[in-house]
Amino acid sequence: MKFFLDNNLPPKIARAFNTLASPSHTFIHLKEHGEFSAAAPDVEWIEHLAKEKGWIILTKDGNILKKPVEKAAFKKARLTGFFLDKSWNDLNFWLLTSKLADRMPQILELAEKSTPGTCFRVHVRSRDIQQL
Repeated sequence: MKFFLDNNLPPKIARAFNTLASPSHTFIHLKEHGEFSAAAPDVEWIEHLAKEKGWIILTKDGNILKKPVEKAAFKKARLTGFFLDKSWNDLNFWLLTSKLADRMPQILELAEKSTPGTCFRVHVRSRDIQQL
């Protein structure tokens, strides 16, 4: 599976998870994808990844599902998305990384079972991953 992390998560997390999960899974950050500028708007990378197919999005940007243009683009792209709830913003880098690593087996299992276009909310304070 291919995971794409946007600018709301540090590139170091994508590199670390890519190393840990290789060769079974790929994790790449927006800044390291090669097709986008570091400041690429959400709609740009969403539409591009839809053409590449098979990407799973991991982000803390809940606005993608709230702003009409981004929401429409994401829905049309049929990308699977894991949206970290706003409580993840309160965590420092190390705690965020460790908690995300702890949830990764659950995320991988859900990503494998889900159909394209399914979105999930990942809660930090519980092990609950809620389908949206």
